[in-house]
Amino acid sequence: RVRVQDRERRPVVGATIRVTGEDPDLTFPPTGEDGWTRSHRLPLGNVDLLAQGDGRSGSASWRWTPAFVTEVTIWANPDRDVEVTVVDPTGAPQAGVDVGLFGDRQTDWRRPSVEPAAGEHGVARLRVAGNSWLGAHRGVRAVAIVGGASVVAEPVAWSEAGPTQITIAADRPP
Repeated sequence: RVRVQDRERRPVVGATIRVTGEDPDLTFPPTGEDGWTRSHRLPLGNVDLLAQGDGRSGSASWRWTPAFVTEVTIWANPDRDVEVTVVDPTGAPQAGVDVGLFGDRQTDWRRPSVEPAAGEHGVARLRVAGNSWLGAHRGVRAVAIVGGASVVAEPVAWSEAGPTQITIAADRPP
């Protein structure tokens, strides 16, 4: 059995489960009102489970052993949209600047967690899956690569309504 719930222990109803690993043919129906689902059989090896539903996603590894009946809980975090605007010192948007997203702690910013995107019209739009290590953070920071230099924004908390918006002011080299 597999349960999908959010961090407040509320069930995620109607979540779908994707299976990868040693038994990718294992299937699960969508979760019910209680957040639980059950496959028609046990896995034939170790599998990784990705749950998605209600704007959330989470993942878990199921290391199957024949000695136990196993119940797996997948903790689902919200999927997040982020808009990063890069502006020059006058506030005018800078198009075509590569940006990336990183965790909100100082030690996390060197490890990109989503693919960098070039900002069209000065705005880069990125999607953070809730099952990523970044999705589990309390906040996010952005970095812009301008003229080969990294310009890092201060961390911000995730927005609860609409995309999280981050602005980075950076001089473009002459």
